[in-house]
Amino acid sequence: MATGSLKKMASIDAQLRLIAPSKVSEDDKLVEYDALLLDRFLDILQDLHGEEVREFVQECYEVAADYDGNRNTEKLEELGNMLTSLDPGDSIVVTKSFSNMLSLANLAEEVQIAYRRRIKKLKKGDFADEASATTESDIEETLKRLLQLNKTPEEVFDALKNQTVDLVLTAHPTQSVRRSLLQKFGRIRDCLTQLYAKDITPDDKQELDEALQREIQAAFRTDEIRRTPPTPQDEMRAGMSYFHETIWKGVPKFLRRVDTALKNIGINERVPYNAPLIQFSSWMGGDRDGNPRVTPEVTRDVCLLARMMAANLYFSQIEDLMFEMSMWRCNEELRVRAEAQRCAKRDAKHYIEFWKQIPSNEPYRAILGDVRDKLYNTRERARQLLSSGVSDVPEDAVFTSVDQATPELEYGRMNIGSRPSKRKPSGGIESLRAIPWIFAWTQTRFHLPVWLGFGAAFKRVIQKDAKNLNMLKEMYNQWPFFRVTIDLVEMVFAKGDPGIAALYDRLLVSEELQPFGEQLRVNYQETRRLLLQVAGHKDILEGDPYLRQRLQLRDPYITTLNVCQAYTLKQIRDPSFHVKVRPHLTKDYMESSKPAAELVKLNPKSEYAPGLEDTVILTMKGIAAGMQNTG
Repeated sequence: MATGSLKKMASIDAQLRLIAPSKVSEDDKLVEYDALLLDRFLDILQDLHGEEVREFVQECYEVAADYDGNRNTEKLEELGNMLTSLDPGDSIVVTKSFSNMLSLANLAEEVQIAYRRRIKKLKKGDFADEASATTESDIEETLKRLLQLNKTPEEVFDALKNQTVDLVLTAHPTQSVRRSLLQKFGRIRDCLTQLYAKDITPDDKQELDEALQREIQAAFRTDEIRRTPPTPQDEMRAGMSYFHETIWKGVPKFLRRVDTALKNIGINERVPYNAPLIQFSSWMGGDRDGNPRVTPEVTRDVCLLARMMAANLYFSQIEDLMFEMSMWRCNEELRVRAEAQRCAKRDAKHYIEFWKQIPSNEPYRAILGDVRDKLYNTRERARQLLSSGVSDVPEDAVFTSVDQATPELEYGRMNIGSRPSKRKPSGGIESLRAIPWIFAWTQTRFHLPVWLGFGAAFKRVIQKDAKNLNMLKEMYNQWPFFRVTIDLVEMVFAKGDPGIAALYDRLLVSEELQPFGEQLRVNYQETRRLLLQVAGHKDILEGDPYLRQRLQLRDPYITTLNVCQAYTLKQIRDPSFHVKVRPHLTKDYMESSKPAAELVKLNPKSEYAPGLEDTVILTMKGIAAGMQNTG
């Protein structure tokens, strides 16, 4: 390999270390994890598509990192010119590369967070910021803090037995990552964790590194885009997969941890089995919030499929118990229950076919529709929202702005949910759905629905009495609920970037709405200033250096995808916008199952120019992964 190539190989790692020049703590291995995954990915990218693509990705990263370091908006234009010069195949490969690198960065974060939690548990109460201890503590620390507040162990135990947390699995389409990719990402995370185990042998390390490379390549060569929308039944199966992969083993482990924590504060009694500390509900397949694809028949299907899957889980567990405990002489009650589960497993398909023959219940659906209409008066809610944060703005301006300045109109092309992205395709404000609305503003790094109104509220309270600022600061320091709320908004500001939002406005928003965007960005900065005052911080995330480091490492990937998205939307929406395409970059190897030219053919029915639809969808999925608040 040429010397120039070797220099390029090291440069992203060098950039990572410039962005995060020092460790947050002695237990910080995030840059090390991130750099390893990134080096493996870049090697795979070069093997599949050639050295020029790898170098182009590197150059984009460096320009984006330069912008993130000094907020020079000329760098955004430079990056935009680079990305719009790509031909359709190269555009998809480069966009897919940044999306994958973001996912790998997320996996490095997950491994680092798990590692830090283990270390913190060993050190007992080693918090980066002691004021955050109330909201960061684990179960045992929480119970001990209650004892410090003069609660007896018995009072704590009684309160615990009489509370329930109900986790509801919804049909809301917020998971933009395909299940097949989630599973591959899980295997990458496991490989990375094992690679850094203390007792790993050289042979184990080599084999794990090879497995890591295989999994990274498998993820990169998987189509990230759902080509057809899921049915409600598909959504139920996806939701139930969490029981298979996480909940089924995770909840018993959590309950055992609760029992251990209780024992350590002097309670030797276990939490009763009939005291469900955690229970689960679901409205997948029962969503009547404007989903025309959900019918009574679909709801019956979903309920019976869920029963069948539950029966399979219980039956498998009983079989394991019988094997582990040699329970061929088990009591009659267990024998009867095992037989009932076996029957349920065998007959579930028959039951589904039977219930399909029962007529629809139209009056029931009509009543639910009336209730829905009364609950979702979107126009009135929007008017209240606007009046709380922005003055002298036409009511519909913000909704026209979201259509123009964000990928909200293209959201439905992601095929991540069975519901239409609007209640009525031709509707206005009244047809707006919450998730596309939040998703769209998150994509542009502006997060309007999160912070709008906070600044006006703080300003009004402080203007009423200057002493109220001290009261707000005291609330932040003494009231966990208020602190968590403010910290969440501060986290959103850390992920925000009004310079990126301004780029979308400049490229996509009509001239008459440009002043509205400028006004909103002024409001954004004022809200940010007041938020820092209340939190007593000089800068965003001053109290959470771990999160600040993770976001700094992630920023160049997201910035590249933001610029690519904004310019791709410009190409889609403005027929007069022309670009000069550079010569083809990628070297398509015969052994590759998805060379660049073939990637363009994956979506032959798109009404957009070749490659544009897949490029913009890949940017949406990548930014959602980077933001980690939607998707």
